[in-house]
Order: sequence, then structure tokens, then C-alpha cells
Amino acid sequence: MSTWTAPITFTAASVLTAAQMNAEVRDHLTFLKGALDQLTNGTTADTGTATYFSVVRTASTDYSFLTTVTGDTTARWSINAAGRMDWSAGSGSLDTNFYRSAADTLKSDDGIWAVGGLATTSKAGIPTDADLVAGMQQVGAMILDTTNNRIYFRTAAATWKYAALT
Repeated sequence: MSTWTAPITFTAASVLTAAQMNAEVRDHLTFLKGALDQLTNGTTADTGTATYFSVVRTASTDYSFLTTVTGDTTARWSINAAGRMDWSAGSGSLDTNFYRSAADTLKSDDGIWAVGGLATTSKAGIPTDADLVAGMQQVGAMILDTTNNRIYFRTAAATWKYAALT
């Protein structure tokens, strides 16, 4: 992508020549075209077929995207290069997050309120830890037993306890 050169500085007594003005406009338009190409093509080999936004960062903890409101001391929403999303009220430290903690696992260190409900897994028969994706065998995991009409919960003792559905 093109880089933007610093604007020409001049005093009230200075007169910009047509060549200086043309160069200044050309540099800014070149920068803008480079930015638009990055937005629409997202590739270094411009094939004209890719249609995604690409951000390349040095470290996975570097921000790729963030939003703020004028006067905020902290980003209200940010995404780092690893894909971790953080939220805050804008006036304090980050207070909510959502990220990939391992393969096939999304995690939040905070609460998640699922107004529309929470989907768990089900199986025909008594559940075991093997019914869950590796790493998800946590206290409170739930599995619905469709054969015996029971909801099973995983306990701190790594056992499955159930409540009969009526």
C-alpha cells in the first residue's frame, strides 16, 4: 500500500506552484487509492477477485481494529490480531472479552447472557466426558439424555449427575 508523505508547509507569504500543488494532490490520491485497494482487494498480488479487508500486524496482541468515542480513555471495542475481542465502557479498563482459548473452543473470562437461550449437546443415553469436545469437560457442562429424559450436569468430582425431566 502507498505511504502518505507529510503535507507541504508554508507561510502566508509562500506561494505554491502548480507543480507543488499537483504533487501534493497526486500523493494524497495515491495514498487513498492504496487504502481503497487494500479494502477491496485484500491481497498483495492484485488479482481483482478478493473482497476482504486485511490487516497484518507484527504480534498477535497488536490491535487490528478498535473503536472509541471522543474523550474515551479506553477502546470501547477492540479486536487484536489473534481475534480476541475486548469491550469496555470507554472510561475504564477492559471489562469483557471473548477469544479462542484452544482449538474448537471459544471462551470468555466474564459472563455471557444468552437472552434467546443456550444450546447444549444431546445424546441418546447416559453422557460421558468423551461426548464433549476436548477441553470442554468443565464443571457445569450439560448434556440432554434423550433416551431417559434426563438433563445431566458435570460436577466438580468429574462425575455426571442428572435431574429427571417431567
